[in-house]
Amino acid sequence: MSLPLTNAKKQYQDQNGNPLAGGSVAYYIPSTLTPVNTYQD
Repeated sequence: MSLPLTNAKKQYQDQNGNPLAGGSVAYYIPSTLTPVNTYQD
């Protein structure tokens, strides 16, 4: 039985293979530039 990787981390690189630093992830309503929350109170 295989288990999922719970501590896996993703690394992004530029065109030269250098790691990118200081990035962010944003979520938008599809086909718009309107940001949406990824949490709920």
